[in-house]
Amino acid sequence: MPRHPPHRIDLDTAGFLRMLRRLPARDADAARARLLRVWAPAGDALAFLSVRSAFDATLTALGFPAGSEVLVSAVNIQDMATLLRLHGLVPVPLPLSPGGLLPSPGAVSRAVTPRTRGLLLAHLFGARAHVEPLFERARSLGLFVFEDAAQAFTTPGWRGSAGAGATYFSFGTIKTATAMGGALVRVPDAALRARMGEVEAAWPTQPDAAYARKVLRAAAFLALQTPAAYTAFAAACEALGTDAGAVVRQMTRGFGGLSDDALLAALRHRPCAAMLHVLADRLEGFRPARTEARAAWGRAVAAAVDVPGAAHPVHGHWLIPAQVRDAEAARAALHQAGIDASGPSNVVAIDDPEAAALIDHLVFVPAYPELPAPARTRLLEVLRAHAILPPHPRVPHPDGAPE
Repeated sequence: MPRHPPHRIDLDTAGFLRMLRRLPARDADAARARLLRVWAPAGDALAFLSVRSAFDATLTALGFPAGSEVLVSAVNIQDMATLLRLHGLVPVPLPLSPGGLLPSPGAVSRAVTPRTRGLLLAHLFGARAHVEPLFERARSLGLFVFEDAAQAFTTPGWRGSAGAGATYFSFGTIKTATAMGGALVRVPDAALRARMGEVEAAWPTQPDAAYARKVLRAAAFLALQTPAAYTAFAAACEALGTDAGAVVRQMTRGFGGLSDDALLAALRHRPCAAMLHVLADRLEGFRPARTEARAAWGRAVAAAVDVPGAAHPVHGHWLIPAQVRDAEAARAALHQAGIDASGPSNVVAIDDPEAAALIDHLVFVPAYPELPAPARTRLLEVLRAHAILPPHPRVPHPDGAPE
């Protein structure tokens, strides 16, 4: 039986060849100007090496007093909470609605103290949540709103939600329209945007060779995306006593496993000219058909098993989070069916037992539309056999989450 990888990067051979042609570029200022003309003709955005870099620059520019609190959605990205702590801030988790992956406006109001300065909310698993009422409540309480849309890009036409003080988009390895790195952040406030730009300008430029290695790594991903190649790769990994899916996941992680000092040193770089040009190319040539096909497959999975966030209005899955009784058993059954699935990677629960329990019961299944029909049938059969019944309610709330 052929094996199917847990993920396919959002890139084809033609796109990869365009990346290669950009590698000799050296004028980063011209490349940055071109990228921002493409994505932000109004001039309200900045380009960074990564979302972590942009978030670090935002925190530096805001200069919240040490000990200030930032409310965070309880399921979040590990490094974002780490960066808050490295800036002397205290992340305060907010409980989430069972199926919506969102805190409620009421939860925000109840959590605010005289030390609270901001709200960090992450759109998760490729779903774009209806967050405007939540952001309106946060701003009415005097909070700065950080909107982490690193996983929520579906089209260049959407650049963030109303009420966000900063909205972050990622174009890393596994993201939609991957540029093998890079981030864009929309910052409506001109003074804050200028301070962030000054922070970034003091950083060294990413070495050209470092980005070239990322682009060449894309060639390995492209080679492994066919079932025949991945089957052979998986067999070789098993012969060496390792797991193919784990090897591929490790290859996709840009900052995984770094110490605090190493994390800051890695993210505090400006993107090189080649990365900026590649990102502009990816936005100019963006076609929504593949993202729409991923979303349609996600709806089919959500009909078979509980998918957290399924009620959100917009989806651009690259992996689909399926809730099962026993995640390890479900991954093993999928493996037997010829489909590799993954765990939550760097998505964690921030000091919240209920959020931790949710993550413990998630298995992330392939979302790519190239997955053949027989494999899709086997995948759905496994998920139905391992589903938690009854599933969590998925009834949308007008405020995006119940009070």
